[in-house]
Amino acid sequence: MTTDRVSEDLILAVTLGDPQGIGPEVSVKAIEALSAEDARLQFLVFGHPVAFERAGGAPRATASGRLRFMG
Repeated sequence: MTTDRVSEDLILAVTLGDPQGIGPEVSVKAIEALSAEDARLQFLVFGHPVAFERAGGAPRATASGRLRFMG
């Protein structure tokens, strides 16, 4: 068994929840905080990008290219 896997990127899936609720805002804040903590994290966001942008958009994760949307 090898420990080389520690340096690999980690993918974290996040759901935005109700676009009119607090889900997008909570998701944006969590993604911003986590992207500052660990540069290996990649984010797979389930929800509409417009709802994500309306909630603040997580500029750090977006600028680093570590953000993908599904849905």
